[in-house]
Amino acid sequence: MAGGSVWAPYLMQVTLRSSIIVMAMTLVLLAGSGCRPHSPAATPTTAGIDTFPQQPGLKLVYRITSTNSNVVSTETTTLVDAKGDLLTYDVLLTAGTVQRRQKFWAVIHDNAIYDTLQMPVLQKPHGTHSISGATRVLQFPLVAGVRWTSVDPGGTAFVRTVEAQEKVTVPAGTFDAVRILDERNSATGYAWYVPDIGIVKAIISGAHPYIKELLEVQRPAR
Repeated sequence: MAGGSVWAPYLMQVTLRSSIIVMAMTLVLLAGSGCRPHSPAATPTTAGIDTFPQQPGLKLVYRITSTNSNVVSTETTTLVDAKGDLLTYDVLLTAGTVQRRQKFWAVIHDNAIYDTLQMPVLQKPHGTHSISGATRVLQFPLVAGVRWTSVDPGGTAFVRTVEAQEKVTVPAGTFDAVRILDERNSATGYAWYVPDIGIVKAIISGAHPYIKELLEVQRPAR
């Protein structure tokens, strides 16, 4: 989804580059606002919001393969906390013996999901968190034909389109997913979202092509 520039300060060595780019692309970095999506009148505006998990303790383990270099790395994303409109995530990237840990936050706002690498400011007296400078990850409803345009922090414009619902198979299993197309000058990508999990697969072309697949879902004990 977006290029890897926002992650550059966190790079520890070249072997982590593919993983960092995957994370940035998956989050669809957004610097400005986009057009409002069109959707059928009968479809609830929040349809698909469960594709962004909100269960604290949920852990997702991914395999990321660079199709240029065949470097394989892993990404472990844990939902640390979920309070009101704010979700807190911890991401651990591992490439060989090198690891890097990063936090990010997601805000549910106006039928959309936004994320940021900076802790969102709590706005009083509303009790909601600011989305200023945040990235719009998803816009609901997630139904075929919904489309929005954005610009990443590097000034690169991109368009995301909800294409279809379909089954997708990854090492963690076979799922009913929503497929989203991401288009930009430098790369084209697809991401498959699944209810109560989030992304289970992503394929990105361009200068740093990769495939990201879900290996395991670890749910907290009830």
